[in-house]
Amino acid sequence: MKDVTLPQKHALVSIALKRPPAPRDIHSPTPLPLPPAKDEVAHAAPDDKESKYRPVRKREVIRRSAEEEKEVYGRTFVGCGNQSDYSVTTKLGEGTFG
Repeated sequence: MKDVTLPQKHALVSIALKRPPAPRDIHSPTPLPLPPAKDEVAHAAPDDKESKYRPVRKREVIRRSAEEEKEVYGRTFVGCGNQSDYSVTTKLGEGTFG
């Protein structure tokens, strides 16, 4: 048996949900401001730019045979070989393996 004191129809209720804010990025430091642009650098002559920096010299790669490694380091490095140490007789094939 229904209770007669309760209304038969209810009013339409609308609840507006707000989107939560983005999480705070507390793990990264705040970014530093960019330094002001200097007019001296923009209008410098090419001769001045070259004199400020010294050229970078790359080291030559030393390639030693297994016997030379044994003599220099007192041991040989297993698994560290040159491609010239192997003789390739036939082509293996093309495509993906796996």
